[in-house]
Amino acid sequence: MMTINTKVFGIGMFKTGTTSLEDALGLLGMKHIPGVKYQDCFLRLSDPEYDFVNHVLTDMEKEVIIRVTSEYNAFSDHPWMWCYKYCDELYPDSKFILTTRSSPEKVADSEIKFWKAMNQAQNIDPNTVETPNRQLFIDRYVKHAEEVRSYFKGSPKFLEVCWENGDGWKELMEFLIGPFPHSNSSQWIQEKIKELNLYTDGKGNNTPEKRELARQDLLEGM
Repeated sequence: MMTINTKVFGIGMFKTGTTSLEDALGLLGMKHIPGVKYQDCFLRLSDPEYDFVNHVLTDMEKEVIIRVTSEYNAFSDHPWMWCYKYCDELYPDSKFILTTRSSPEKVADSEIKFWKAMNQAQNIDPNTVETPNRQLFIDRYVKHAEEVRSYFKGSPKFLEVCWENGDGWKELMEFLIGPFPHSNSSQWIQEKIKELNLYTDGKGNNTPEKRELARQDLLEGM
């Protein structure tokens, strides 16, 4: 069962809906880490050719993880997909969410599209750089998903979702808060919103309007 102090880690690969997860956790009142630079210590992990499976976290990387996780309770995207084992050691009561796509090929296509967009934004001539190998992205996505599933096999702290396949609020809320009591959905949702201080006004305070918005959103998603 999730508490106010529970940390939630989105550990899906790039281009699997990690931003959607970030937005959802933010709507639930969680303090999600903003897009910040983690010095350059995690940079090599982004390389699709890098052997991330056998990567051993350095002291600097561990220091950054400890410092950042002490300030927030929701995380997703880079570098959290690489360091979930260490985060599990640090916070054994945390929740971990693997976002996936309906096919590895879609991930690869999105990765390459993003890579081209970044080059264009930096005014890099596409004729002067080689397009990344599509298979590298496919293999990285598949291997990462396999590693995560194996590590968390049978664990109640783990959830796998695919937004493209229809997963959404129902799966997320039942994982974070508990089984959905269909007998009195409105009352249950209202109690959980109050209990966990969900939907704040940005200053840590609930308002009647925010609670009603949360209730309507969650009912629609169930």
